[in-house]
Amino acid sequence: MGKILVTHYKVRINDPENAPEKPFSVAVLSDMHNEVYRSGVMQLMEAIRNEQVSAVFSVGDLLVAKGERCACDVALDVLGRLTELYLVYAVNGNHEVRMRNVPQFREQFLEYDRRVRALGVTMVDNLRVPLRIGGSRIGLYGLEIDNGYYRKNLREGECEQPSKGRKPARKHFLTVQDMEKLVGKPQPGEYHILLAHFPRYFPTYAAWGADLTLSGHNHGGIIRLPGIGGLVGPDPGLFPKYDHGEFTIDGRKMIVSAGLGTHTIDLRINNPAELVILDFVGA
Repeated sequence: MGKILVTHYKVRINDPENAPEKPFSVAVLSDMHNEVYRSGVMQLMEAIRNEQVSAVFSVGDLLVAKGERCACDVALDVLGRLTELYLVYAVNGNHEVRMRNVPQFREQFLEYDRRVRALGVTMVDNLRVPLRIGGSRIGLYGLEIDNGYYRKNLREGECEQPSKGRKPARKHFLTVQDMEKLVGKPQPGEYHILLAHFPRYFPTYAAWGADLTLSGHNHGGIIRLPGIGGLVGPDPGLFPKYDHGEFTIDGRKMIVSAGLGTHTIDLRINNPAELVILDFVGA
């Protein structure tokens, strides 16, 4: 039985009028893919309970939908256990979006989505949810993008060029304007937390106004090399830029979880399943 790595990040809310009256913690889940790698559901639940968190945020890909494989029973089990103890907020990742969009999986996704909501999970899919935790006003935003935005090797301002005989790609590199159409503009007077599965667009998330972005997708780089980092990810391939950890642009932060599971290649080297804990404090 493997070990779940618990990683703490200190998050400072510097606004003196919105600083926490007392510190609080939040657990972040990502990329479980219907399993907890080399561990299990009970070990994950124990790790979360030990941290005495106020809420749980999921940044997507709790299930797996890849090729002909689609499975969500473990995801539902985990969410059911969590909602008995905590407020749970979630956004869909590319696997949930694929499950919804692939015809043979669509009915299964609709049933999954119905059950998730019935359990009491608040789905923050292109929505803003106002929260008050520890006395701080938090605007929790969830970004769900369709699979066109996950296309590889697109840069800002580019659209994918269709090959001969194919229709033009409908999607392009995510811009601030795209985000504003999907989730609106950040509301003043709040600390803005963005749940966004795909870390590639961190420059856009920061420019939009996210004080803290929570992301995943890259599975920590699958194989982690000492002194180098993650070796490979779903995008852009070798040595993904946003593989794991904390990143900063103009004072705005993004934390990328290494995730809890695998898919396709059941392998993680120097890269255990990870539970992220955010510890919020004042300036």
